[in-house]
Amino acid sequence: MLAGDMKLKTFLLLAGGLGALAAVGGGYWWSQRPEPPPPPPAVAVQKSPAPSPTAPTAQASSSSHVDRLAAEAGRALGGDKVKDAWSGDRVKVNLYQDSGHGTVNRAKVDLDRDEKWDEKWTFHDDGSITRQVAPADDEQYTVEHQRSASGSWDGDAQEAPPEAAPEAAPEAASSATAPALPDWQQEALSWAGKPVGSEKIKDARKGRSWKINVYQDAGHSTANRAKLDLDRDDKWDEKWTFHDDGRITREVAPADDEQYTQAWAWSGTAWTEDPR
Repeated sequence: MLAGDMKLKTFLLLAGGLGALAAVGGGYWWSQRPEPPPPPPAVAVQKSPAPSPTAPTAQASSSSHVDRLAAEAGRALGGDKVKDAWSGDRVKVNLYQDSGHGTVNRAKVDLDRDEKWDEKWTFHDDGSITRQVAPADDEQYTVEHQRSASGSWDGDAQEAPPEAAPEAAPEAASSATAPALPDWQQEALSWAGKPVGSEKIKDARKGRSWKINVYQDAGHSTANRAKLDLDRDDKWDEKWTFHDDGRITREVAPADDEQYTQAWAWSGTAWTEDPR
């Protein structure tokens, strides 16, 4: 029994010593463990301020349409009205020859083709001209100018209302200077190269003030024709042709009588007169 007690005591001493060594070694290892590197300092992210809305710049004043329209005095229309007499131009002009007049006696001007008349002109029998202007584009004509028969305006009549700078002649127009097209022209142009899905789509954009019919005749895989009635009076004001070689032409009836006396070709950025 004595020998057994000795063996047990020896074992316990050895076990206790080994445990102490393990504890000391573990503590030493922990104390010598390299410290983790400190986290990098936070960098404040500078957010670019949101761009503030830019107020629309005032358009440059120009008298280009004033001179051009004054030159219409004395023109015989051959009917009671010519709609969009400058078809293809950024300015829309309707000319009128009322009963009892041998030449144009009235005109209306829409400077931005927003379907609101910015100016009303009267060509008097004595050669003078009255120009009434709605500066706020609201058809409230609060400004009036007079042009004498000799051709001089009262004061500086040509300074209002502001309008875009004069554009280049249509044949010289570029994508940078080309005028914005009215919505009905944009719609018609969008059909070039587009399949119709049938031989005809009537009134392709219902609900608009104008009407467009699009056609895909036999032998064509995309639209090849279109007709436009700009005032829904059941008379076609324009006939468009989408040619196989990519050209686009339009024939215009200025007097709204389906007599197509004007022709235009699309250059890709503007309309140019087509001699046909």
